[in-house]
Amino acid sequence: MILIIGAGMAGVTLARYLHSHDIPFRIFDQQSQFKNQGFGLTLRSDTTAKLLPLLGLGEDDFATRVAVDRKTGKTNTFLVNLTTGEKFAAASFKEGASSRDFRTNRERLRGVIMGDSAGRVEYGCKLRLFSSTTSGVRAEFENGMVVEGSVLVAADGVHSLIRSRLLPHCVPQDWDGVMVNGTCRFSLAEWDAKIRPHIQDAAVYPGFGDQKVLALTIYDANWDPEIGYVDVSWGLSRRRKEGNDPLFVRYGDRSFDKGSAPDAFWDEVEALPPKDLVEPFRTVYEDVRARGDRTIHHQLVSMLIPKDDLLAELQSDKVVFIGDAVHDWSNHAGTAANAAIQDALALGEVLNGNRGLEEYYEERYPSWLGSYEKNGEDFQTLHRPMSEWRALLDVQKAGPDNTELNQTAAHAAQL
Repeated sequence: MILIIGAGMAGVTLARYLHSHDIPFRIFDQQSQFKNQGFGLTLRSDTTAKLLPLLGLGEDDFATRVAVDRKTGKTNTFLVNLTTGEKFAAASFKEGASSRDFRTNRERLRGVIMGDSAGRVEYGCKLRLFSSTTSGVRAEFENGMVVEGSVLVAADGVHSLIRSRLLPHCVPQDWDGVMVNGTCRFSLAEWDAKIRPHIQDAAVYPGFGDQKVLALTIYDANWDPEIGYVDVSWGLSRRRKEGNDPLFVRYGDRSFDKGSAPDAFWDEVEALPPKDLVEPFRTVYEDVRARGDRTIHHQLVSMLIPKDDLLAELQSDKVVFIGDAVHDWSNHAGTAANAAIQDALALGEVLNGNRGLEEYYEERYPSWLGSYEKNGEDFQTLHRPMSEWRALLDVQKAGPDNTELNQTAAHAAQL
């Protein structure tokens, strides 16, 4: 019996794999009921290719079910200067990206992945204690339930209780960035009049300024002529300011309210000022405070458990880590969610083949290490000073195949 703690993207993907291969498992989540997983994420083509055989879906069918616009989820082909409207080409230098990458609605993606295994999630089960036994592992929950299994899978996220108990020295590290996201809704009439003329059929539309990025992405849509709407996720991200930055949040800050942006954020948006932004950013950001949009204030961190620690805990405690419990790269470029899905599929293959669980770590660790090492660097590159953006724009105008452009701006499109 495989015991999965956590029903986020990694946990439910593993549950679907085990369910499809008739491998006994139970999956637990501390939430009392299903919780919306947030806005959207860019699903990479290599992740999709690994996921589709499990789901039994064709690529087009899958896309219409989970794409943010319920069509193609087309990603951006350029970034826009927020004040001049100049377009900075992106598609030609997306390092590691593919034209088949697309933007997905996180909640619908989770639902499609779960499929028939959705009813297997046991909600309201917060882990209290766990220990190894002669045959595997024993888990006790705060509701009094006790279960035993052969392996405990830690899929309980960046604030993993399992990791904090077994590896208290492995703590996510802060890095110098700020990110706030919010949502707003447009009727189809408003969308056609105010937004579509500027973004056309793209689902992602990012703009850059001096050490900051403002991004607009569709995260859901209903195209019914009478009741249709388009839900937009907007975001502001930037480098951390020197000295006291009121929007910078440390990982250890327990007073932090993720679901409510502080007043300093609204003040910062108004100080842009929105009226000086090009469309459609002006439309979205000009009345953002008055609309009272739902917001998420992110803690930006990096973390990767050392491989030796992972192997040691596997042997001594029969615990294996997947998703944000073992690695975290915040929300940059959607790499964490893609990694979580691929972690679950890789672990499922190992379990299905009755192979040693250490093979899972041998397969996945090189990819984790590469993303971990680039995390903060990628963020700083994307949020470069305006002087550097202008230099790159000049290079772009000089020729589309310029080597410097390809090397220095590769990460700018990874939103």
